[in-house]
Amino acid sequence: MGLTKCQSTRIGDPATNKGISGGEMKRLAFASEYITDPMILLCDEPTSGLDAFMAQSVVEVMQNMAQHGKSIICTIHQPASEVFEMFDHICLLSAGRVAFHGTTAEALTFFEETGYPCPMNHNPADFFIFTLAIDPSDEENCKVRSDVICTAYGKSARAEEIETIAKYRKPNIHDQSLRTAQELMKTKGVCQSPYRVGWCIQFEALLRRTLISTIREPLVFVARLIQVFATAALIAIVFYQQPLNQAGLKNINAALFMIILVMTIINTYGVIFVFCSEIPIFLREHWNGMYSTDAYFLSKTIVELPFMIFYAILFDAMVYYAVGLVPDLMHFLWCVLISIMVANASASFGYLMSTICNNLVLALAVTPPLLVPILLFSGFFLREEVTPWFWKWAKYCSWFFYGCETLFVNQWMPILDIDNEKNETLFLADGEQVLMFFGYEQKNFQVDLISLLILVVLIRIMAYFFLLLKTYGRK
Repeated sequence: MGLTKCQSTRIGDPATNKGISGGEMKRLAFASEYITDPMILLCDEPTSGLDAFMAQSVVEVMQNMAQHGKSIICTIHQPASEVFEMFDHICLLSAGRVAFHGTTAEALTFFEETGYPCPMNHNPADFFIFTLAIDPSDEENCKVRSDVICTAYGKSARAEEIETIAKYRKPNIHDQSLRTAQELMKTKGVCQSPYRVGWCIQFEALLRRTLISTIREPLVFVARLIQVFATAALIAIVFYQQPLNQAGLKNINAALFMIILVMTIINTYGVIFVFCSEIPIFLREHWNGMYSTDAYFLSKTIVELPFMIFYAILFDAMVYYAVGLVPDLMHFLWCVLISIMVANASASFGYLMSTICNNLVLALAVTPPLLVPILLFSGFFLREEVTPWFWKWAKYCSWFFYGCETLFVNQWMPILDIDNEKNETLFLADGEQVLMFFGYEQKNFQVDLISLLILVVLIRIMAYFFLLLKTYGRK
Protein backbone atom coordinates (compact mmCIF):
# COMPACT_ATOMS: atom_id res chain seq x y z
CA MET A 1 0.00 0.00 0.00
CA GLY A 2 3.03 2.30 0.17
CA LEU A 3 2.34 3.35 3.75
CA THR A 4 5.63 2.25 5.32
CA LYS A 5 7.15 5.72 5.38
CA CYS A 6 4.17 7.15 7.30
CA GLN A 7 3.55 4.22 9.65
CA SER A 8 4.51 6.37 12.67
CA THR A 9 2.64 9.47 11.48
CA ARG A 10 -0.72 10.48 12.88
CA ILE A 11 -3.61 10.28 10.46
CA GLY A 12 -4.57 13.81 11.48
CA ASP A 13 -7.58 15.94 10.74
CA PRO A 14 -7.44 18.36 7.78
CA ALA A 15 -9.67 20.82 9.67
CA THR A 16 -7.53 21.01 12.81
CA ASN A 17 -4.05 19.60 12.45
CA LYS A 18 -1.75 18.23 9.80
CA GLY A 19 -1.40 14.51 9.27
CA ILE A 20 -0.80 12.17 6.36
CA SER A 21 -1.38 13.32 2.78
CA GLY A 22 -4.59 12.89 0.82
CA GLY A 23 -3.19 10.01 -1.22
CA GLU A 24 -1.94 8.28 1.90
CA MET A 25 -5.36 8.83 3.47
CA LYS A 26 -7.04 7.11 0.51
CA ARG A 27 -4.55 4.22 0.55
CA LEU A 28 -5.06 3.88 4.29
CA ALA A 29 -8.81 3.60 3.71
CA PHE A 30 -8.16 0.76 1.27
CA ALA A 31 -5.76 -0.89 3.71
CA SER A 32 -8.34 -0.67 6.51
CA GLU A 33 -10.90 -2.44 4.33
CA TYR A 34 -8.40 -4.89 2.86
CA ILE A 35 -7.20 -6.04 6.29
CA THR A 36 -10.24 -8.33 6.61
CA ASP A 37 -9.51 -9.85 3.16
CA PRO A 38 -12.86 -9.05 1.47
CA MET A 39 -13.65 -10.71 -1.85
CA ILE A 40 -15.54 -7.67 -3.15
CA LEU A 41 -14.72 -4.01 -2.53
CA LEU A 42 -17.13 -1.18 -3.39
CA CYS A 43 -15.50 2.25 -3.70
CA ASP A 44 -17.41 5.50 -4.18
CA GLU A 45 -15.27 8.05 -6.06
CA PRO A 46 -11.95 7.08 -4.42
CA THR A 47 -10.00 9.66 -6.44
CA SER A 48 -12.17 12.70 -5.69
CA GLY A 49 -10.17 15.64 -4.37
CA LEU A 50 -6.80 14.18 -5.43
CA ASP A 51 -4.38 15.42 -8.07
CA ALA A 52 -3.55 13.26 -11.10
CA PHE A 53 -0.52 11.62 -9.48
CA MET A 54 -2.32 10.78 -6.24
CA ALA A 55 -5.36 9.54 -8.15
CA GLN A 56 -3.17 7.23 -10.20
CA SER A 57 -1.44 5.88 -7.08
CA VAL A 58 -4.81 5.07 -5.51
CA VAL A 59 -6.05 3.30 -8.66
CA GLU A 60 -2.77 1.38 -8.81
CA VAL A 61 -3.55 0.05 -5.34
CA MET A 62 -7.00 -1.01 -6.58
CA GLN A 63 -5.46 -2.63 -9.65
CA ASN A 64 -2.96 -4.51 -7.49
CA MET A 65 -5.79 -5.81 -5.30
CA ALA A 66 -7.72 -6.92 -8.41
CA GLN A 67 -4.66 -8.81 -9.66
CA HIS A 68 -4.69 -10.74 -6.39
CA GLY A 69 -8.16 -12.11 -7.05
CA LYS A 70 -10.34 -9.36 -5.56
CA SER A 71 -13.35 -7.84 -7.30
CA ILE A 72 -13.13 -4.04 -7.21
CA ILE A 73 -16.21 -2.04 -8.18
CA CYS A 74 -16.01 1.74 -8.04
CA THR A 75 -17.41 4.98 -9.38
CA ILE A 76 -14.78 7.33 -10.76
CA HIS A 77 -14.76 11.12 -11.00
CA GLN A 78 -13.12 12.66 -14.11
CA PRO A 79 -10.21 10.21 -14.40
CA ALA A 80 -7.08 11.09 -16.34
CA SER A 81 -6.45 9.05 -19.48
CA GLU A 82 -3.71 7.04 -17.74
CA VAL A 83 -6.05 6.25 -14.86
CA PHE A 84 -8.94 5.40 -17.18
CA GLU A 85 -6.86 2.84 -19.08
CA MET A 86 -6.11 0.97 -15.85
CA PHE A 87 -9.71 -0.25 -15.50
CA ASP A 88 -10.52 -3.69 -16.92
CA HIS A 89 -14.21 -2.99 -17.52
CA ILE A 90 -16.35 0.14 -17.47
CA CYS A 91 -20.09 0.72 -17.25
CA LEU A 92 -21.49 3.99 -18.60
CA LEU A 93 -24.94 5.16 -17.48
CA SER A 94 -27.10 7.90 -18.93
CA ALA A 95 -30.53 8.93 -17.62
CA GLY A 96 -30.85 5.65 -15.75
CA ARG A 97 -30.03 3.49 -18.80
CA VAL A 98 -26.91 1.51 -19.62
CA ALA A 99 -25.01 3.23 -22.43
CA PHE A 100 -22.16 0.75 -22.51
CA HIS A 101 -20.63 -2.11 -20.56
CA GLY A 102 -17.32 -3.71 -21.49
CA THR A 103 -13.61 -3.00 -21.77
CA THR A 104 -12.20 0.47 -22.41
CA ALA A 105 -11.02 -0.56 -25.89
CA GLU A 106 -14.46 -1.92 -26.75
CA ALA A 107 -16.01 1.35 -25.57
CA LEU A 108 -14.02 3.40 -28.10
CA THR A 109 -14.97 0.99 -30.88
CA PHE A 110 -18.65 1.02 -29.90
CA PHE A 111 -18.92 4.82 -29.84
CA GLU A 112 -17.14 5.05 -33.19
CA GLU A 113 -19.55 2.53 -34.74
CA THR A 114 -22.47 4.47 -33.26
CA GLY A 115 -21.30 7.64 -35.02
CA TYR A 116 -19.47 9.33 -32.17
CA PRO A 117 -15.74 8.72 -32.65
CA CYS A 118 -13.36 9.93 -29.97
CA PRO A 119 -11.04 12.69 -31.30
CA MET A 120 -7.32 12.03 -31.46
CA ASN A 121 -5.29 12.91 -28.35
CA HIS A 122 -8.48 13.27 -26.34
CA ASN A 123 -9.15 11.74 -22.92
CA PRO A 124 -11.69 8.95 -23.58
CA ALA A 125 -13.28 9.42 -20.14
CA ASP A 126 -13.93 13.13 -20.79
CA PHE A 127 -15.27 12.27 -24.25
CA PHE A 128 -17.76 9.75 -22.86
CA ILE A 129 -18.92 12.21 -20.19
CA PHE A 130 -19.47 15.07 -22.65
CA THR A 131 -21.20 12.77 -25.14
CA LEU A 132 -23.67 11.32 -22.62
CA ALA A 133 -24.19 14.42 -20.45
CA ILE A 134 -27.48 16.35 -20.65
CA ASP A 135 -26.67 20.02 -21.29
CA PRO A 136 -29.54 22.29 -20.08
CA SER A 137 -28.84 24.73 -22.93
CA ASP A 138 -29.29 21.96 -25.55
CA GLU A 139 -31.36 19.47 -23.60
CA GLU A 140 -33.43 18.09 -26.50
CA ASN A 141 -30.48 17.20 -28.73
CA CYS A 142 -28.55 15.76 -25.79
CA LYS A 143 -31.44 13.47 -24.86
CA VAL A 144 -31.76 12.29 -28.46
CA ARG A 145 -28.03 11.53 -28.61
CA SER A 146 -28.13 9.70 -25.29
CA ASP A 147 -31.17 7.70 -26.40
CA VAL A 148 -29.48 6.71 -29.67
CA ILE A 149 -26.38 5.45 -27.85
CA CYS A 150 -28.34 3.56 -25.16
CA THR A 151 -30.62 1.98 -27.79
CA ALA A 152 -27.63 0.98 -29.90
CA TYR A 153 -26.00 -0.71 -26.95
CA GLY A 154 -29.24 -2.47 -26.03
CA LYS A 155 -29.26 -4.07 -29.50
CA SER A 156 -25.56 -4.96 -29.44
CA ALA A 157 -24.26 -8.52 -29.16
CA ARG A 158 -22.63 -7.67 -25.83
CA ALA A 159 -25.94 -6.59 -24.26
CA GLU A 160 -27.76 -9.63 -25.66
CA GLU A 161 -25.08 -11.90 -24.22
CA ILE A 162 -25.51 -10.39 -20.75
CA GLU A 163 -29.31 -10.64 -20.99
CA THR A 164 -29.05 -14.29 -22.04
CA ILE A 165 -26.82 -15.11 -19.08
CA ALA A 166 -29.19 -13.32 -16.70
CA LYS A 167 -32.25 -15.02 -18.21
CA TYR A 168 -31.06 -18.60 -18.19
CA ARG A 169 -28.92 -18.71 -15.06
CA LYS A 170 -30.27 -20.79 -12.17
CA PRO A 171 -30.77 -18.46 -9.19
CA ASN A 172 -31.10 -21.34 -6.74
CA ILE A 173 -27.63 -22.79 -7.40
CA HIS A 174 -25.97 -20.44 -4.93
CA ASP A 175 -28.57 -21.14 -2.25
CA GLN A 176 -28.18 -24.88 -2.70
CA SER A 177 -24.39 -24.62 -2.49
CA LEU A 178 -24.64 -22.52 0.66
CA ARG A 179 -26.99 -24.98 2.34
CA THR A 180 -24.74 -27.89 1.41
CA ALA A 181 -21.69 -26.12 2.85
CA GLN A 182 -23.54 -25.33 6.08
CA GLU A 183 -24.66 -28.95 6.44
CA LEU A 184 -21.09 -30.19 5.92
CA MET A 185 -19.81 -27.73 8.52
CA LYS A 186 -22.38 -28.96 11.04
CA THR A 187 -21.57 -32.60 10.25
CA LYS A 188 -17.84 -32.07 10.77
CA GLY A 189 -18.33 -29.84 13.78
CA VAL A 190 -16.84 -26.80 12.06
CA CYS A 191 -17.95 -23.40 13.32
CA GLN A 192 -16.67 -20.50 11.23
CA SER A 193 -16.19 -17.23 13.05
CA PRO A 194 -17.29 -14.03 11.28
CA TYR A 195 -14.03 -12.42 12.44
CA ARG A 196 -10.66 -12.85 10.76
CA VAL A 197 -8.64 -13.30 13.96
CA GLY A 198 -9.26 -14.73 17.41
CA TRP A 199 -10.77 -12.83 20.32
CA CYS A 200 -7.47 -12.41 22.18
CA ILE A 201 -5.77 -10.81 19.17
CA GLN A 202 -8.77 -8.53 18.67
CA PHE A 203 -8.69 -7.45 22.30
CA GLU A 204 -4.92 -6.90 22.32
CA ALA A 205 -5.03 -4.76 19.17
CA LEU A 206 -8.00 -2.72 20.41
CA LEU A 207 -6.43 -2.24 23.84
CA ARG A 208 -3.20 -1.01 22.27
CA ARG A 209 -5.06 1.31 19.89
CA THR A 210 -7.22 2.77 22.66
CA LEU A 211 -4.19 3.30 24.88
CA ILE A 212 -2.24 5.03 22.10
CA SER A 213 -5.25 7.20 21.31
CA THR A 214 -5.51 8.19 24.98
CA ILE A 215 -1.79 8.97 25.26
CA ARG A 216 -1.98 11.13 22.13
CA GLU A 217 -4.56 13.36 23.80
CA PRO A 218 -2.64 14.72 26.81
CA LEU A 219 -4.86 17.79 27.00
CA VAL A 220 -7.82 15.61 28.02
CA PHE A 221 -5.79 14.09 30.85
CA VAL A 222 -4.48 17.49 31.96
CA ALA A 223 -7.98 19.01 31.86
CA ARG A 224 -9.43 16.25 34.04
CA LEU A 225 -6.43 16.46 36.37
CA ILE A 226 -6.96 20.20 36.81
CA GLN A 227 -10.66 19.55 37.35
CA VAL A 228 -9.96 17.03 40.13
CA PHE A 229 -7.24 19.15 41.71
CA ALA A 230 -9.27 22.38 41.66
CA THR A 231 -12.41 20.73 43.06
CA ALA A 232 -10.46 18.94 45.79
CA ALA A 233 -8.63 22.14 46.72
CA LEU A 234 -11.91 24.07 46.96
CA ILE A 235 -13.52 21.45 49.22
CA ALA A 236 -10.38 21.21 51.35
CA ILE A 237 -10.31 24.98 51.86
CA VAL A 238 -14.04 25.40 52.53
CA PHE A 239 -14.29 22.45 54.95
CA TYR A 240 -10.80 22.77 56.44
CA GLN A 241 -10.32 21.02 59.83
CA GLN A 242 -13.90 20.75 60.99
CA PRO A 243 -14.29 20.31 64.76
CA LEU A 244 -16.18 17.38 66.28
CA ASN A 245 -19.15 19.36 67.54
CA GLN A 246 -22.77 19.81 66.50
CA ALA A 247 -21.96 22.39 63.83
CA GLY A 248 -18.86 20.56 62.62
CA LEU A 249 -20.63 17.22 62.12
CA LYS A 250 -23.02 18.84 59.65
CA ASN A 251 -20.09 20.16 57.64
CA ILE A 252 -18.31 16.80 57.81
CA ASN A 253 -21.43 15.09 56.49
CA ALA A 254 -21.61 17.63 53.68
CA ALA A 255 -17.95 16.97 52.83
CA LEU A 256 -18.58 13.21 52.72
CA PHE A 257 -21.51 13.73 50.38
CA MET A 258 -19.36 16.01 48.21
CA ILE A 259 -16.85 13.18 47.77
CA ILE A 260 -19.59 10.99 46.29
CA LEU A 261 -20.99 13.84 44.20
CA VAL A 262 -17.64 14.87 42.72
CA MET A 263 -16.69 11.27 41.90
CA THR A 264 -20.04 10.92 40.14
CA ILE A 265 -19.83 14.09 38.07
CA ILE A 266 -16.18 13.71 37.06
CA ASN A 267 -16.49 10.09 35.98
CA THR A 268 -19.95 10.22 34.41
CA TYR A 269 -19.12 13.16 32.18
CA GLY A 270 -15.53 11.99 31.75
CA VAL A 271 -16.59 8.89 29.80
CA ILE A 272 -19.90 9.93 28.29
CA PHE A 273 -18.21 10.83 25.00
CA VAL A 274 -16.32 7.51 24.70
CA PHE A 275 -18.86 5.66 22.55
CA CYS A 276 -20.87 8.58 21.15
CA SER A 277 -17.95 9.87 19.08
CA GLU A 278 -16.85 6.45 17.80
CA ILE A 279 -20.13 4.69 17.02
CA PRO A 280 -19.88 5.16 13.20
CA ILE A 281 -16.27 3.90 13.15
CA PHE A 282 -17.08 1.00 15.46
CA LEU A 283 -20.07 -0.13 13.40
CA ARG A 284 -18.14 0.02 10.13
CA GLU A 285 -15.19 -1.96 11.49
CA HIS A 286 -17.43 -4.43 13.31
CA TRP A 287 -19.56 -5.11 10.24
CA ASN A 288 -16.38 -5.61 8.22
CA GLY A 289 -15.47 -8.49 10.52
CA MET A 290 -12.53 -6.80 12.22
CA TYR A 291 -13.54 -7.36 15.85
CA SER A 292 -16.41 -8.31 18.13
CA THR A 293 -18.51 -5.96 20.24
CA ASP A 294 -17.33 -7.38 23.56
CA ALA A 295 -13.64 -7.01 22.64
CA TYR A 296 -14.22 -3.37 21.70
CA PHE A 297 -16.31 -2.60 24.79
CA LEU A 298 -13.83 -4.19 27.21
CA SER A 299 -10.85 -2.43 25.65
CA LYS A 300 -12.50 0.99 26.01
CA THR A 301 -13.56 0.44 29.62
CA ILE A 302 -10.32 -1.16 30.83
CA VAL A 303 -8.17 1.71 29.55
CA GLU A 304 -10.24 4.18 31.57
CA LEU A 305 -9.92 2.17 34.81
CA PRO A 306 -6.38 3.28 35.85
CA PHE A 307 -7.35 6.93 35.38
CA MET A 308 -10.43 6.50 37.60
CA ILE A 309 -8.29 4.96 40.34
CA PHE A 310 -5.68 7.69 40.05
CA TYR A 311 -8.23 10.52 40.22
CA ALA A 312 -9.96 8.94 43.24
CA ILE A 313 -6.67 8.56 45.15
CA LEU A 314 -5.60 12.12 44.31
CA PHE A 315 -8.95 13.60 45.31
CA ASP A 316 -9.20 11.72 48.61
CA ALA A 317 -5.57 12.43 49.49
CA MET A 318 -6.25 16.16 49.21
CA VAL A 319 -9.65 16.17 50.93
CA TYR A 320 -9.59 13.48 53.62
CA TYR A 321 -7.05 14.86 56.11
CA ALA A 322 -7.74 18.50 55.20
CA VAL A 323 -11.38 18.20 56.28
CA GLY A 324 -10.39 16.47 59.50
CA LEU A 325 -11.87 13.03 58.96
CA VAL A 326 -10.82 10.05 61.12
CA PRO A 327 -6.99 10.28 61.18
CA ASP A 328 -6.36 6.59 60.64
CA LEU A 329 -4.70 4.97 57.61
CA MET A 330 -7.19 2.09 57.37
CA HIS A 331 -10.14 4.47 57.40
CA PHE A 332 -8.45 6.54 54.68
CA LEU A 333 -7.89 3.42 52.55
CA TRP A 334 -11.54 2.43 53.00
CA CYS A 335 -12.51 5.92 51.86
CA VAL A 336 -10.33 5.53 48.74
CA LEU A 337 -11.83 2.12 47.97
CA ILE A 338 -15.37 3.47 48.31
CA SER A 339 -14.51 6.41 46.05
CA ILE A 340 -13.10 4.03 43.42
CA MET A 341 -16.26 1.91 43.56
CA VAL A 342 -18.49 4.99 43.23
CA ALA A 343 -16.31 6.24 40.36
CA ASN A 344 -16.77 2.95 38.51
CA ALA A 345 -20.53 2.95 39.10
CA SER A 346 -20.72 6.50 37.76
CA ALA A 347 -18.56 5.58 34.77
CA SER A 348 -20.84 2.62 34.06
CA PHE A 349 -23.78 5.03 34.01
CA GLY A 350 -21.82 7.28 31.65
CA TYR A 351 -21.14 4.33 29.35
CA LEU A 352 -24.84 3.48 29.43
CA MET A 353 -25.85 6.99 28.39
CA SER A 354 -23.15 6.98 25.71
CA THR A 355 -24.41 3.75 24.16
CA ILE A 356 -28.11 4.64 24.39
CA CYS A 357 -27.79 8.08 22.81
CA ASN A 358 -26.74 8.50 19.19
CA ASN A 359 -24.80 11.71 19.73
CA LEU A 360 -23.00 13.58 22.48
CA VAL A 361 -25.44 16.51 22.60
CA LEU A 362 -28.36 14.18 23.36
CA ALA A 363 -26.34 12.28 25.98
CA LEU A 364 -25.40 15.51 27.76
CA ALA A 365 -29.03 16.64 27.74
CA VAL A 366 -30.47 13.36 29.05
CA THR A 367 -27.92 12.56 31.77
CA PRO A 368 -28.61 15.36 34.35
CA PRO A 369 -32.35 14.65 34.85
CA LEU A 370 -31.59 10.94 35.20
CA LEU A 371 -28.95 11.64 37.85
CA VAL A 372 -31.37 13.65 40.02
CA PRO A 373 -33.44 10.69 41.35
CA ILE A 374 -30.25 8.69 41.93
CA LEU A 375 -29.00 11.57 44.06
CA LEU A 376 -32.31 12.17 45.88
CA PHE A 377 -32.59 8.60 47.17
CA SER A 378 -29.12 8.59 48.74
CA GLY A 379 -30.59 8.95 52.23
CA PHE A 380 -28.82 12.27 52.70
CA PHE A 381 -31.76 14.47 51.66
CA LEU A 382 -34.84 12.28 52.04
CA ARG A 383 -35.54 10.34 55.24
CA GLU A 384 -36.71 6.77 54.62
CA GLU A 385 -39.56 6.93 57.16
CA VAL A 386 -41.23 9.79 55.25
CA THR A 387 -40.54 8.34 51.80
CA PRO A 388 -43.68 7.04 50.03
CA TRP A 389 -43.80 3.24 50.06
CA PHE A 390 -43.77 3.01 46.27
CA TRP A 391 -40.40 4.85 46.18
CA LYS A 392 -38.62 2.90 48.92
CA TRP A 393 -37.07 0.49 46.40
CA ALA A 394 -35.34 3.33 44.52
CA LYS A 395 -32.44 3.66 46.97
CA TYR A 396 -31.23 0.18 46.05
CA CYS A 397 -30.57 1.43 42.50
CA SER A 398 -28.55 4.41 43.73
CA TRP A 399 -24.78 4.27 44.14
CA PHE A 400 -25.18 7.49 46.13
CA PHE A 401 -27.00 5.49 48.82
CA TYR A 402 -24.37 2.76 49.04
CA GLY A 403 -21.53 5.28 48.84
CA CYS A 404 -22.99 7.56 51.51
CA GLU A 405 -23.81 4.73 53.91
CA THR A 406 -20.32 3.21 53.67
CA LEU A 407 -18.56 6.57 53.96
CA PHE A 408 -20.70 7.62 56.92
CA VAL A 409 -20.10 4.28 58.70
CA ASN A 410 -16.37 4.58 58.00
CA GLN A 411 -16.32 8.08 59.47
CA TRP A 412 -18.71 7.93 62.43
CA MET A 413 -18.46 4.46 63.99
CA PRO A 414 -15.10 5.22 65.72
CA ILE A 415 -16.46 8.52 67.08
CA LEU A 416 -17.62 7.95 70.68
CA ASP A 417 -18.24 11.57 71.69
CA ILE A 418 -19.39 14.70 69.88
CA ASP A 419 -19.20 18.03 71.72
CA ASN A 420 -22.39 19.89 72.55
CA GLU A 421 -20.71 23.22 73.27
CA LYS A 422 -23.96 25.22 73.06
CA ASN A 423 -25.87 22.83 75.36
CA GLU A 424 -28.54 22.25 72.76
CA THR A 425 -31.56 20.22 73.84
CA LEU A 426 -31.58 18.13 70.68
CA PHE A 427 -28.12 16.97 69.74
CA LEU A 428 -26.21 13.93 68.45
CA ALA A 429 -23.93 12.60 71.18
CA ASP A 430 -21.82 10.11 69.20
CA GLY A 431 -21.20 8.61 65.79
CA GLU A 432 -23.81 5.89 66.20
CA GLN A 433 -26.54 8.50 66.70
CA VAL A 434 -25.37 10.29 63.54
CA LEU A 435 -25.82 7.06 61.59
CA MET A 436 -29.25 6.49 63.13
CA PHE A 437 -30.28 10.03 62.16
CA PHE A 438 -29.67 9.23 58.47
CA GLY A 439 -30.99 5.68 58.69
CA TYR A 440 -27.58 4.11 58.09
CA GLU A 441 -26.38 0.94 59.84
CA GLN A 442 -22.89 -0.43 60.49
CA LYS A 443 -23.94 -4.00 59.67
CA ASN A 444 -24.62 -2.95 56.07
CA PHE A 445 -21.01 -1.93 55.40
CA GLN A 446 -19.88 -5.12 53.64
CA VAL A 447 -23.25 -5.58 51.96
CA ASP A 448 -23.06 -2.05 50.56
CA LEU A 449 -19.61 -2.68 49.08
CA ILE A 450 -20.85 -5.86 47.41
CA SER A 451 -23.95 -4.01 46.21
CA LEU A 452 -21.77 -1.29 44.70
CA LEU A 453 -19.78 -3.92 42.83
CA ILE A 454 -22.97 -5.58 41.59
CA LEU A 455 -24.30 -2.19 40.48
CA VAL A 456 -21.08 -1.51 38.56
CA VAL A 457 -21.33 -4.84 36.75
CA LEU A 458 -25.07 -4.65 36.03
CA ILE A 459 -25.02 -1.11 34.61
CA ARG A 460 -21.95 -1.94 32.52
CA ILE A 461 -23.65 -5.06 31.15
CA MET A 462 -26.66 -2.90 30.23
CA ALA A 463 -24.32 -0.49 28.41
CA TYR A 464 -22.76 -3.42 26.54
CA PHE A 465 -26.14 -4.75 25.42
CA PHE A 466 -27.25 -1.34 24.15
CA LEU A 467 -24.01 -1.15 22.16
CA LEU A 468 -24.60 -4.70 20.92
CA LEU A 469 -28.14 -3.72 19.92
CA LYS A 470 -26.75 -1.08 17.55
CA THR A 471 -24.88 -3.77 15.62
CA TYR A 472 -28.19 -5.43 14.71
CA GLY A 473 -29.54 -2.32 12.98
CA ARG A 474 -27.46 -2.66 9.82
CA LYS A 475 -30.32 -3.60 7.52
